[in-house]
Amino acid sequence: MVDNYVMVYKYLGDLMFYVTGSQEENELILYSVLQAFYESVSLLLRYVRVTGGSAHLGCSHLWCM
Repeated sequence: MVDNYVMVYKYLGDLMFYVTGSQEENELILYSVLQAFYESVSLLLRYVRVTGGSAHLGCSHLWCM
């Protein structure tokens, strides 16, 4: 918990993903959101690597209220 926010994080290579929520949020729900996003990005990166296609995958932030 940081500044009354619950944070979960996960690494993928040199990427780090964070999901934050208020202290009333359920940590398991936040983790399931993070896991779904992590799996989606993993599939996207695997597709780019296998096809040899180029994609602009810059730094992005996902904010959900």
